[in-house]
Amino acid sequence: MQCLKIVLLNLKRKVQKLKLLFPLQKKQAFNDSINKQIQQIESHLNSIQIKWDYVQNDPSENQLATDNGWFDDMTAIKNSLTTKKQVLTDSLK
Repeated sequence: MQCLKIVLLNLKRKVQKLKLLFPLQKKQAFNDSINKQIQQIESHLNSIQIKWDYVQNDPSENQLATDNGWFDDMTAIKNSLTTKKQVLTDSLK
């Protein structure tokens, strides 16, 4: 969890530096870049959810995933992606 906090802090700092580097006329390019990253995160989250639903509805896959900690891993990844998405979304404000 500490590692995630460090990564997020670094991401926030990079976003702040980029905001300072881009003059107002290039703000749209910055926003487009951020929006693209947000779309990629949303796509990744959607893919995880599709796989999650499939695994959860197949008893043998569900048992295997549970035994191997797959659900826990995916939950951690989803939380991390959701947090990154929020940081990026906040940077557009």
